[in-house]
Amino acid sequence: MAHDTNSTLLGFLAFSLYLIYTSYGFCVNRSWHVHIINGIANDSLLINPKSGNDDLGIHVLQPNQAYTWHFCEKFAGSTIFNSTFYCKPRLANFTVFNDAYRYECIKNRGVEDCYWLVRDDGFYLSPYENPFPKDWVKKHDWP
Repeated sequence: MAHDTNSTLLGFLAFSLYLIYTSYGFCVNRSWHVHIINGIANDSLLINPKSGNDDLGIHVLQPNQAYTWHFCEKFAGSTIFNSTFYCKPRLANFTVFNDAYRYECIKNRGVEDCYWLVRDDGFYLSPYENPFPKDWVKKHDWP
């Protein structure tokens, strides 16, 4: 009987700690920042990042301006964010964070970063905020 009580108490304690950590913005899993940078020379860029749970809204980025959001990674690499990009007359929509991009950006620093640079010729990904083209890899063209 004591074993059942100890197991129940331990489970309750673990669940309570999980709720406390997540309520105060602490991540049980890895913490991420995704950055989208407008690298288009003379034009604004409209973006609308969203996941299955969160629509982060429409943001207008002026040249060289960035939009950043933070989230706690779900278990088993199931976190996915997509974004719509509009720069007249071009429109694109694709995944900006998933398990594959996670592995391209991970640096094992606790808080991780994925940087997207939007340019006239396409979309580039990097784990670092270095001047272009160092460490930037082209992932998509404008449709």
